[in-house]
Amino acid sequence: MKISIVCLTVNFAATCVLLKPFARRRARHRQHVHLVPHMGLLLFALRKKSANSTGIVAQNLSPLALMTIFAGLVAWESWRLWESSMGHGNMALKIGAVFVPAGISGLAYWLAALAFKIPAAKEMAEFAFQKFRKNTRP
Repeated sequence: MKISIVCLTVNFAATCVLLKPFARRRARHRQHVHLVPHMGLLLFALRKKSANSTGIVAQNLSPLALMTIFAGLVAWESWRLWESSMGHGNMALKIGAVFVPAGISGLAYWLAALAFKIPAAKEMAEFAFQKFRKNTRP
């Protein structure tokens, strides 16, 4: 939480300072540049919190990269199918064009994580099924 607040403050200050210089240029990549310091601070905090956590991340880096590419392709294809079949003629369709592909790709990412036996995915599944079982009991 503290890292997010610091990053939001830094991003706001950088936006205020750089707004005029970048307003004249069209740079599509600048929208995501703020994620780099945020990611660095989070990795630093993670390393500081637990030395084992960074080892777990490094150990699962290849499957995570493959899963990310897979989920991105699923998101792109589901968005393309949405656009070709539904379009974006009104606000509901525009919202659907964002959230339906995002939901499908999120599900695909989670299923891929289960297939790669990523511990966090298994923990999420167990947690969800515990809540589901608890709510379905009479």
